Amino acid sequence: MEEFEIRESFYALYFNTKLDVVGYRKIADGGLDGVMVDMRLIMSSALLCNATRIAVAHYVR
Repeated sequence: MEEFEIRESFYALYFNTKLDVVGYRKIADGGLDGVMVDMRLIMSSALLCNATRIAVAHYVR
């Protein structure tokens, strides 16, 4: 029998002014009940790739 794991992940996508994707990053992983997100990671990554817009996504697998 195969063991499986359910986890939550939080991603950030970074865009320029033309809405081209200039970067993405997995911000955090969590368990069944939630995921802790550090806003400093989101913002510092946006600054490093010169993003003007940010989209975030919450993914359960």
